[in-house]
Amino acid sequence: MKPSKVDIIKFLAVMIVFLIGMVIMLINKIDNTWLWIGYITVWWWAELVIAKNFHLKLWGWVLILAVILIIDALVIFFFG
Repeated sequence: MKPSKVDIIKFLAVMIVFLIGMVIMLINKIDNTWLWIGYITVWWWAELVIAKNFHLKLWGWVLILAVILIIDALVIFFFG
């Protein structure tokens, strides 16, 4: 089953909101391990609920993770 445009928009919106939150946490140098674990858990759960109709191949998910890691590296480089 192919995801609808609404599902794609929801997925991207959730991804953008959590990416912005992650950038804010990195800029503010929040290093509490439990807070990060909680944040990532909520992010994972939200994406799981939204992306249930997504059937990306492995390279698609790897690409998404690579973009997130690049954003992390840029934030750490410029604000760290």
